[in-house]
Amino acid sequence: MALRAQIVSVAKNGHINQCNAVCAALDCTVVQTHTLPGPSKSDSFAKKAVLRLQASVLARAMARDIANTECDVLVYSGQIVHPIAQRLRSTYRSQRPSIFIGDPKITRRTYKVAIVSSHADSTTVDSPAADVTLRMDGVPVAPVQNSATWNGTAVLIGGANKAFNLNTSDIIGQLSDLIRKQPRLKIAFSRRTPYEIETAIRNELSKNGAIEFVTRDDRDGYLWLLRNASEFLVTPDSLTMVCESCSTSRPVHLFRLPVLNKHTSTVRFVDNFLARGHAHLIGTNDQISHVPWPGMEDIMPKLRTMLQVAVASTKR
Repeated sequence: MALRAQIVSVAKNGHINQCNAVCAALDCTVVQTHTLPGPSKSDSFAKKAVLRLQASVLARAMARDIANTECDVLVYSGQIVHPIAQRLRSTYRSQRPSIFIGDPKITRRTYKVAIVSSHADSTTVDSPAADVTLRMDGVPVAPVQNSATWNGTAVLIGGANKAFNLNTSDIIGQLSDLIRKQPRLKIAFSRRTPYEIETAIRNELSKNGAIEFVTRDDRDGYLWLLRNASEFLVTPDSLTMVCESCSTSRPVHLFRLPVLNKHTSTVRFVDNFLARGHAHLIGTNDQISHVPWPGMEDIMPKLRTMLQVAVASTKR
């Protein structure tokens, strides 16, 4: 029988998608998804304080709803959810196994499992917040079956971040170079893409009738690219876009963009993927081999076994 899961996440698409990907890999049916507003790294101190206060107020009622909803496992993502997980354990004595996606960055034991990406800050020490720490390259995404029915390049444009400078002239210049070799492009924008960058790219390249654009809200168009493009070119700021592209087993190249802060986890992620050959910088020799990205394959057998044991013990 399929396990039933509740997702508890910060209200950001990337986090929610990662939770759904883990549930799908575990063959879990998601019975309910709970989201909390959370701050972004670029938010002001005042805005972060307001959002944290708002989340703490919502956490009490949300924890009660989660406790009263039947399920077998809880899947969490985002630092803002810790008070909910801790309240479920302390106030409601919840014994349901819980998975946190990411580095919890807390010391209080709260979760059964933490799935920590190898580029996270604490790369050598297991998280004290979880009974078990499982490590993977990249972030959890649902693997995509790609048939390469369209012989063209999918260009995926992310958004503002602290790691890389999404310099419009750099992006347009590298796209112009690519068009000379591969004129068939479909360019998809993220919801995080600054409108001024999207507008500049559209204005510069829309003159070329061979180029098509996928709007930021066209999820079906984005998924079509993942399933059908023969290769990918991605801005390195988006971990999810890079991992989703790599999950297709098609060649993945990254834009060469100026690094704003080499000490960020995003830069470590990109350096790791480049070193392992899962992706290459644009302009790299086309004959270089692309090493398949294993995604969650390496951690899933252990995670499934642990969950089966944990769920069985709660039902005795």
